[in-house]
Amino acid sequence: MDFSDSKFSIAKQCFPKATIVIDCFHIVQRLCEGLEEMRLKFKRLAVTETKKEAAAFVQNEERKAKQRAYYRKRHPKNKKEHRGRKRIRKQKYRPALLANGETKVEMLTRSRNLLAQSVFNGFQDLVASFFTDIDPELKVTPAKGKTIAADAPELTRLKAYPAIQAYTETLEENALVISGDHQAMVTIKGVDDNFAQATEIGNLLYGDGTFTLHADVLEFGVLGIQLAAQLGLGASFDAPLQVYAPKKGERVNLANPTASFTQSELYSPGVVFAVKQEKYDAHYIITSLRFARQLFGQQGRVSAIELKFKDGTDIRDAQKDIQEILGEGFTVEDRYQQQADVFRIMEVEKLIAYLFLTFILLVACFNIIGSVSMLIIDKKDDVRTLRNLGAKDNQVIRIFLFEGRLISGFGALAGIVLGLLLCYLQQAYGFITLGNSAGSFVVDAYPVSVRLWDVALIFVTVLLVSYGALWYPVRYLAKRLLD
Repeated sequence: MDFSDSKFSIAKQCFPKATIVIDCFHIVQRLCEGLEEMRLKFKRLAVTETKKEAAAFVQNEERKAKQRAYYRKRHPKNKKEHRGRKRIRKQKYRPALLANGETKVEMLTRSRNLLAQSVFNGFQDLVASFFTDIDPELKVTPAKGKTIAADAPELTRLKAYPAIQAYTETLEENALVISGDHQAMVTIKGVDDNFAQATEIGNLLYGDGTFTLHADVLEFGVLGIQLAAQLGLGASFDAPLQVYAPKKGERVNLANPTASFTQSELYSPGVVFAVKQEKYDAHYIITSLRFARQLFGQQGRVSAIELKFKDGTDIRDAQKDIQEILGEGFTVEDRYQQQADVFRIMEVEKLIAYLFLTFILLVACFNIIGSVSMLIIDKKDDVRTLRNLGAKDNQVIRIFLFEGRLISGFGALAGIVLGLLLCYLQQAYGFITLGNSAGSFVVDAYPVSVRLWDVALIFVTVLLVSYGALWYPVRYLAKRLLD
């Protein structure tokens, strides 16, 4: 649902057992608004301070002008003495510049892009952490078809890969589950006995029991927490679940439909799992590989191989090596590729935010153009001196362009440093929280993650936009001055 305190209260009262899932886009939007509010607060303070300094400067200049007028009135000079007197021009206020050549207002304007990108990174890392405990480090699936023989030569070679710590065979297929008056279409996932060692499933379990797949002739099924609620069950239940799956290669017998299905039972181990994602919590049942093969008539076959590697193993290098071992008949996916749809949506949102903020940056470049324009006007006498010394027009123009680029470069560095500081404060202290109720969501404060690639991209973007925005105005103003 949307991020709204009123809707949250209504949902809690009307659906007390429901799991509330917040739309990621609105969470990111809320965080961006919070960070933007902090940035604008500091910017407004800087603008107010600048206005006060400008007013004080104007008053001081007026006082000096009155003093000069009074002095000249009391001490008049003849025309000859006036000839050598240099005319005193009225000074214009210029705000104090930081070490990077920018004012406080300009620096605070530049820090916006880095903050927004870090927010999207934080939510991407948060979503990735949801899948870490149940998704394998690498997952091998056949490129064609649903299943493959467990003793295929390619898989035999894969078992010999030295960096593998856990090799888990799995079989997934859809089935019908009935519990009393409730029924649901689910995904049965049969796994090896070492599944608990290959994943961090223990971190996702709730209940008084233990993660058990089978015991003698009994087969156990660990349900997702939302699926258990749909079936009217708790973490533990006494009556076994009735599981139905269509027999392989048979048509449905209309006279006796149940004869066309394989029927079996699953007992409760006393626990359920919660990944906090509907894909798993509302549809999956984890059970033994033996049960899944018998139910679906897939003896000696698997739908995927899940791999866990030894500490210190580079997953990307291992993925390339395994892909070469297996060939084109198999697909090897890491955790991000296994959830490609989720992360692709987040990347699109991040890209759109980046484009919008780039346009805002383009508007902010008018501050630099104004600063360089004032510099050009102020250095009119110096330009005349340079030309008398033999400097060409192009050399003078390059001087002003270089000055503008210095302002842009140091401004980009200052904005990035300020953005990194705000991100660190959010990570360490969590100033901007999710709602008003602690513990109501997965995390209490908005997550922020800084990535080197994003910092480099923002720095390059600021430089390119600033250089492009400066090129024509500086050349135009410089040429008018030289003419």
